[in-house]
Amino acid sequence: MNGLDVDPAVVQLFVAAALGMLLGLERELSNKSAGIPTFTLTSIIGAASVMAEEPILVALGGILVLLQGGLLGVQGLISEVVGADTDGVRGLSLTTSTSLLVAYVVGILVGSGEGLSGVVIGISSSFLLVLRRELHGFANTLSREEVRSAAEFAIIALVVYPILPSGTYGPWNAIEPKLV
Repeated sequence: MNGLDVDPAVVQLFVAAALGMLLGLERELSNKSAGIPTFTLTSIIGAASVMAEEPILVALGGILVLLQGGLLGVQGLISEVVGADTDGVRGLSLTTSTSLLVAYVVGILVGSGEGLSGVVIGISSSFLLVLRRELHGFANTLSREEVRSAAEFAIIALVVYPILPSGTYGPWNAIEPKLV
């Protein structure tokens, strides 16, 4: 055994913590009440609870995340009622609440050995958080017709095309459904 051997459980906890930090970083920079420490601890709780192989711990962690989300929602509602304005955005803090749930699930995935899935979800979610304003701006520039066309294309490409039969049909085998 060389000096670089590290227990895989320790690596999983560090990866979960790093992904939680990444998710919490944007919330911290946006001056939200839940930031780097909250997100990091939430991911670690997810990883540790699944690594302990005690389903009750996973459930209790999930309840904790839901309570945190509820408290953030109430805080957002109160600031909405009293007219507080946080970074130009008022509302129920749904993005932060949902992000906490994502951090918890990322921790669970990493802790259960699904590290690649956890990393993909964590980085993708962080990317969405960082580009949130730009995505809202882009969505506001789209017309209803453009959105409808994109939805129709998605249905054709992701639903209809995969169920079309392969091969050729008809007289002289001239029709190939997937090509048409």
